[in-house]
Amino acid sequence: MSIPLPEPTNCPNCHVPPGKMHHGFCDIARCALTGRQRGDCPHPSSTPCNTRWDGHWPGTVECFELGWIVTDVTDIDGNPMPDLNRLYAEFTWDPGSQRMVPASESGGEQA
Repeated sequence: MSIPLPEPTNCPNCHVPPGKMHHGFCDIARCALTGRQRGDCPHPSSTPCNTRWDGHWPGTVECFELGWIVTDVTDIDGNPMPDLNRLYAEFTWDPGSQRMVPASESGGEQA
């Protein structure tokens, strides 16, 4: 039985709606090149690295697609939690697709 992905929301930090670029100092935004939290980017600040908010916490969509859900824990709205620990252990960031993919399919960095 698959668990439906929760409805998209505005970014809880910078409040942009789904599909829009995160604001400059958003703590949730990821670096487009590394997939890491943007505030921890290892490259020069002159390199553009902003990402779009898709309506879900980074990695959530991938976890729901894979069925990697922690069903005995819920978020504040009662939604099942994605198993982000497993995602970040087994997958890596792919800059081309702007998402986490199996490490064997990406030339990107481990997020």
